[in-house]
Amino acid sequence: MARLDTEIPMLRTSERQGFKRCRQRFWWGSVEGLRSPQTRAALDFGTIIHECMEKFYIPGRKRGPKPVVTFRRLIKEHGDFNMNEYDENDNKTRRSAAELGESMMLTYYEKYGADEDIAIIAPEFPFRIRLTDAGGKDFWYVGRFDALGLWLPTDSPFIFEHKTGSEQLKSMLWGDEQTSSYWAFAPQYIAALQRNKMLRRFKGLELEMMLFNFMGKRMPDERPMNSEGLRLNKNGTVSKRQPKEQFERIPAYRDEDDRKSVIKRIKQEMYEIRLVREGKLPVYKNFTKDCSWDCQFRDMCELHETRSDWRSYRNQMYVESDGYAEYAHDLGFKSPMEFMEVK
Repeated sequence: MARLDTEIPMLRTSERQGFKRCRQRFWWGSVEGLRSPQTRAALDFGTIIHECMEKFYIPGRKRGPKPVVTFRRLIKEHGDFNMNEYDENDNKTRRSAAELGESMMLTYYEKYGADEDIAIIAPEFPFRIRLTDAGGKDFWYVGRFDALGLWLPTDSPFIFEHKTGSEQLKSMLWGDEQTSSYWAFAPQYIAALQRNKMLRRFKGLELEMMLFNFMGKRMPDERPMNSEGLRLNKNGTVSKRQPKEQFERIPAYRDEDDRKSVIKRIKQEMYEIRLVREGKLPVYKNFTKDCSWDCQFRDMCELHETRSDWRSYRNQMYVESDGYAEYAHDLGFKSPMEFMEVK
């Protein structure tokens, strides 16, 4: 079977985002492959939730096992662990992943049930696109679509994307790089599925939107409600602190000009990333007010900045991992885009 040519470098959206956020963070996270145990826990939790969705949203209109059934099996196989739970204001507390995940999956099904307005055309699928960076070197852009679906009320094809991340992303979907990159490459993905006769019933299908399926990592608000659905205080008055929706679906739209702009930007960014990896551009820090909450290297970075013994801290607090291992394993023979090139 064909394998992904690992001699050609790979690039994914999270690496691009990390590079633009801070080159030092990019170097530690993407080049050295460092991960903190807590970051690993969040990734594992997200992977488990995504698999629950994958098993539930099988091809067609019928549904697979209820999400909570799959979750119970997966968390038992994985083993329970502690992780951060976020309220609607992104304040965090520690909670058992088993308790949090079970509550989320039960509440999710209570809200959406069998999701009869959605038909799944193609389930989760990895993709790869061969591009040339701004300096003339080839690379693979890799990613993974959660599902290709059809919104039955309007007969609208869409990319279904499940999210368990921050509330802050909701207001930035218009500029979100993952959203943009999916839209840029989804038409080719669909065309490849059609060429491989995997979409025989959907000839001429054209993507109309991305549909983000947000799932808040928090327990449900158990305060009593009035007849209007508003949460009440203990004395029966309406609370000034009303919860945001734990589960919310937000559509995102792009056009052909967006697609061209995104692909051009990806090529430019990969060129700079390659130069940094080759030591031709410097690695430096970008301090912002968000470092305290959005960077797993915050404490090590302070030690590094003050020329303290940051290496001992690194060796004690981080493990090495390969963010591209899953792509190197399955891309190149499972993806219908195996031989596709985008110019």
